[in-house]
Amino acid sequence: MIKEIELDNKTFTKELLDKTAFFSVAEGGAMGEPGGILFITDDGKLYHANYVFGDFKHETIKESFPIIDECKFGLFGMGTTVPDGWTYISLGFGNHLIVKDDYYAAFEPLIAKYNSPGELYQHWVEKAHESLSTRY
Repeated sequence: MIKEIELDNKTFTKELLDKTAFFSVAEGGAMGEPGGILFITDDGKLYHANYVFGDFKHETIKESFPIIDECKFGLFGMGTTVPDGWTYISLGFGNHLIVKDDYYAAFEPLIAKYNSPGELYQHWVEKAHESLSTRY
């Protein structure tokens, strides 16, 4: 199991998040963990934050990781837009995965066997780490 490093208003920094390769965002009413955000950096570290239940101000998120603010999530993921250089994948029920394009080619074949967003929701962190290890 991969250990999560917890982030809060003081440790949620641009320098840390500049290395993000994958991140997931759960809407405030999502199934699973409402407001949960997971980041996997290019060195394989897994970071966790929660903008609903955590110690965060929206300004901190916007300043430190503006890509989240640029994402526009549509109902059930339909019509979702993400910034150039990123690929969107629905994890279902208000959960969204965004993958940096540089990492998507190695990640996509590893997730092809999952038939539903719910299945992928359960395995994406493990598969992201696997894809990072095959990259180098």
